[in-house]
Formats: sequence, C-alpha cells, structure tokens
Amino acid sequence: MNLPKLNLGLLLLASFVATVISATYLIIASFLWISSFATPQAGQLMFFGIVIFTIFFGLTIASTFLICILRNNPDIKKINNMKKSEQEEAKTDFVYMTAHELRVPLTSIRDYLSVFINESKGKLDNTQNLFLRRIDIAVQQLVGLTENLLNVSRIERGALAISTQALDWGESVEEAVEEFLEVAKDKKINLTFTKPQKRFFVKADKLRTNEVLLNLLSNAIAYTDKSGKVSVSIEQKGQEVITSVNDTGIGIPKSSLPHLFTKFFRVSSKTSKESRGTGLGLYISKEIVQRHGGRIWVESEVGKGSTFSFSLPAAISS
Repeated sequence: MNLPKLNLGLLLLASFVATVISATYLIIASFLWISSFATPQAGQLMFFGIVIFTIFFGLTIASTFLICILRNNPDIKKINNMKKSEQEEAKTDFVYMTAHELRVPLTSIRDYLSVFINESKGKLDNTQNLFLRRIDIAVQQLVGLTENLLNVSRIERGALAISTQALDWGESVEEAVEEFLEVAKDKKINLTFTKPQKRFFVKADKLRTNEVLLNLLSNAIAYTDKSGKVSVSIEQKGQEVITSVNDTGIGIPKSSLPHLFTKFFRVSSKTSKESRGTGLGLYISKEIVQRHGGRIWVESEVGKGSTFSFSLPAAISS
C-alpha cells in the first residue's frame, strides 16, 4: 500500500484552517439572513456562503476522520521514520500545497465581501456595519495566515524571490503607516511618522520590505493598549538606512528576546492575557531583511514597550 507522504500534525493544521474558514462563511451567511435589506444579491451571496461552508465543513470532517484511520497505519509509521531531511521536505511541500489551495477560496471570500460592503454603504445600521467590519478583519487575518505559510514554504524551499531596485524609503514607510491610521485611531493609539526632509534611498524589493513594515506595525499596534503611542522613524548611518518602530506596549521578557525571530515562537508573558499570532511574522521578516544584506533586532522592557529596528543597504550614500 503506497500512501502519500502525509504528516498528521500538518493535516490537523489544514483541518483547523478549514474549520476557521467555514466559521467565517457561516457568520457571513447568518448576517445576510438576519439583515433587513434582503435583495437578490444578498440572497445569492448567502447561497454561495452556505455552499462553501458545507464544502469546507465536509473537508474538515473528512480530514479528522482520515487522521483517526491513519494514526496506526504501518505505512504512516514508515513515513514518520524517514530521515529528518526527507521529513522536512515532505512537510514543506505539504504546507505549500495546502496554503496554495486555501488561497483560492479565501480570495473569493475577500472579493465577494468587498463587493458586498461597497454595495451596502448607507443601507446598514451601526450594528450591521460593526458585524461586517469584524468579518472583514477575520478574512484579512486568514489571508495573512495563508500568505505567511506560503512565504515560510518559499523560504525553506529557497524560492523566495527578491528583486531589488532603488526605493525612496521615506515614501514607502509613509505608505505603510497610512494603512494603519484607521486601525490605530479605532484603538485610540497615536501612530506617527515624521518624514525626514532628506530623501533616503534603499536598494530593496518593494513588495517584500513592505511585508516587513506591515508586520512590525501590526505587532506594535496589537500589543499596545488604548491611548498608547507608536512612532516610526528612519535614519541613515553609513551605507545602511535604519528603520525603527517604537511602541509603548506591554514589552517583551528578556528570556524571550533570543528566540523572538525563531519560526513558530510566540511570547508568553504575565502581562499578556494570551499569545497572539502564529509566530511566523518575525521569522519571515528576519529572512527578508537578511536576504537584502540587512539585519533586524529588538530592544524591549516589560511594561515600557519595544523598539524593533532593521537595516537595509543604502542605494545612494549621504
């Protein structure tokens, strides 16, 4: 009996992600059902949501059932006894294929939801708008998780493409900060970036370095309490441009600092009620920065906040 090289932990991960997607669709379908503006478009979206929910729920049940069947299968035991390098390659391939397949329906969810939100402007009350906003945030989080899984797989396969060009770094940072202004405002956080009068140019991949900026900004806002501050600054030192994201958040214990950029590491702190995220964002950021020939580091004190900094090679020296 020849079975594919499956890893039960990764299969369970796929099952969990499918469950979350199913729950998202169920929320959307329920919202459409209870909304007071029943239209043909709303009915179509509700039908689509229920169909997709049914498909993913079936996949979840099938995955769980498959885990139970294969747990004691001798062929699976042989796979688990493979050489470590072969196991890692099988895991990487499986994660990549799973994340790639999940990205397609997630894109559909995001696009349909975006159309629904745009067409519903002015037709919803505050409660309905709140529900839609929460659904949109949940979908964006799922898209981010899928992209992180794909990036980790690309990194481990040596397939993370970096295409560098001369970038006006001040403009790139300003664009990234603007994306979080509304999120910061909702949380009553003062998010600032003082754009320097002098233009700093870096030799970098715009898409990849933007991922680093968005990840650091997202973390800073997530771990900063209401009425806190998040500030971003850039400066050039020699042949490198340094970007720093400072927050007045909960801070990071010293014991966690050496492991912070390790894959799947999540900070556990008494000052935080829960460990958020997947532990992939900082690992991916480190890999991106290092592939540009830069470095990334953090300074933090529990109860006072953190400053994450990274450097990129300057395209034009001062």
